[in-house]
Amino acid sequence: MTKSIDKSKFGKVYVLKTSPEYVIGDYAKILNFSDINKNFNLSTKTLIKANISWQHYFPACSTAPWQLDGVIRGLRSLKFTDIEVAHNGTVVVDAHEGKRNNGFESIERNLSVKSTVLDDPGQDWVTYKPKVNMNVLDKIYPEGIKVP
Repeated sequence: MTKSIDKSKFGKVYVLKTSPEYVIGDYAKILNFSDINKNFNLSTKTLIKANISWQHYFPACSTAPWQLDGVIRGLRSLKFTDIEVAHNGTVVVDAHEGKRNNGFESIERNLSVKSTVLDDPGQDWVTYKPKVNMNVLDKIYPEGIKVP
């Protein structure tokens, strides 16, 4: 018996050899390859979660500044109109210091992109209660999962 597999439900992985001169533009190419603009509403707010693992930039631990820059520019080139960068702190990281020291603040300012620190007072969080059983999260958070 042969079973047909609908490959449209699989994610896509792209590998693109780049260089410092082209890396920012290459993020736009990858986003374009992915058809992201065909799968998302371009006028709905799009949050980019920048990862700040430490107050100081450590490669492979945090979002690379050129990655954030390239993704913002790439989304704009695909006509995304409402882009915001989201940051959060941890028990060892101050998000405001981290976004400044990791170069994110200057990128957001230069590209006129709003940013939000999810831990700051006044941020709206909602409780998500899964409608189906999950592998683990619904057991860890039986009252619901708080999301920004």
